[in-house]
Amino acid sequence: MKKPTVKESILKHKDQIKEREKLIQTVLNEVQTRRDTVTKAIIELGLRDKYKPTSRAGATYTKTKNKKKTNMKPNELPRKNFVNTNTLDKFREEHDYSVIIPKKIEIGIDKYLLTPEGKGAYLEDLKFRDLLGISPSVWRRYAKKFEHLQARHDGILYWGHPSIIDEMREAITNG
Repeated sequence: MKKPTVKESILKHKDQIKEREKLIQTVLNEVQTRRDTVTKAIIELGLRDKYKPTSRAGATYTKTKNKKKTNMKPNELPRKNFVNTNTLDKFREEHDYSVIIPKKIEIGIDKYLLTPEGKGAYLEDLKFRDLLGISPSVWRRYAKKFEHLQARHDGILYWGHPSIIDEMREAITNG
């Protein structure tokens, strides 16, 4: 097969460029047709009064309803009696797992590891975690801090109320 000359390859590329230009023009015509259709629909639905063109072509619209005029300078803040109560402690209580998870565990101990009569109770680790709604990956990181409330027997980890955990451990070792 004969290698094309420089002139032939240039002519071939010119033809490809012309085809691409025709395709681009077709797409632009389609976009303009759709834009005209949307504009007609806005006018027919009576929405034209609510929108004001922001450019000469009228391609983009901005809502002009409910705009308030102010006498404020651009860098000036409004003068109101505003007290900011957002503190770092409040932020941590809402977003920091090292605060949230131990707090959930402490609440769970009082809620799930006490019988209605006020006596201590116990739960398996998985059941306790599910009741608290904590994912396993996060759970393992923070449950270690509460080893004084845990007892292990036959590969199962039990959580117990502080009032009975020592008796549970003693029963496991003597059992």
